Amino acid sequence: MNPPWNPATLWLGLALALLLAGCSVAPQRDAPVKSSYLLEPHRPAGAEQGPGTGQAVIAGVRVAPAFSGRGLVRRLGQGRYRSDFYHEWFTPVRDQVDTATGDWLRRGGVFAAVMPRSLLRQADFRLDLVVTDLYGDFADPARPEAVAGLQVFVGDLRPCARERAVSPLEFKARVPLEDDRARTLAAGLSRALGRVLTRLETRLRDDHPAQAPCLDGGPRP
Repeated sequence: MNPPWNPATLWLGLALALLLAGCSVAPQRDAPVKSSYLLEPHRPAGAEQGPGTGQAVIAGVRVAPAFSGRGLVRRLGQGRYRSDFYHEWFTPVRDQVDTATGDWLRRGGVFAAVMPRSLLRQADFRLDLVVTDLYGDFADPARPEAVAGLQVFVGDLRPCARERAVSPLEFKARVPLEDDRARTLAAGLSRALGRVLTRLETRLRDDHPAQAPCLDGGPRP
C-alpha cells in the first residue's frame, strides 16, 4: 500500500522545482570588457622642419610609480589616485612615450638624426626622459583635466664636452576634458603630451646643446 501524500511535502517540492527553474533561466550579466588606448600626440601638418645639428639617442625612459601601470589613472583628490582596471594603455607608458618622443623630434628636425638606442656610442647627444605626470584630474568634477608632465635630461657626449652636467628641462601641460569617459581621458592625455613635446622641441631649438662652448676652449666638432 502506497503511503498517503503529505500536502506540505508536495508544496515544498513544487517550490524547490520553481526555484531551480528560475535560477536556470535568470539572465546572466556579461563580464566587463577591457578597453585599450594608445598615446597618440598629434603634430600639426606642415610643422616639420629641416635636419638640425648632431645625432641624438633617447637613452632611457622612466615613469613615476603612480603612473607606470597599464591602467588609466584618475586623481580624485589630494593624494588620491585610482588606476582603472578595465581601461588601460595598449602598451606600457614607458614604451609609448619613448616612441612618441623619438618620432616627434625626428619630424621636428631638432637634430640631424634621432638614432636607435643600440647606436648610443655613435651619438652626439643623449636624452633621458622621466614621465612625472600622466593622469586625469577629477578632483574638481566641474573642471576635469588631462595632465602630462615630462623631465628631460640632455647629455652632451662629444669629446670636448667632457660629460658636462646638465639641469633637467621640465614641462607640464593641462588640457580640459569634456566628460569623464575613459576614451575622452585617453584622447586628452594624447593632446597634453603633444603640448609637452611641442615645448620640448621649441626649447631644444632655441637653446640647442651644440651651442654650448667647449670646456677646453677649442672649437666644437
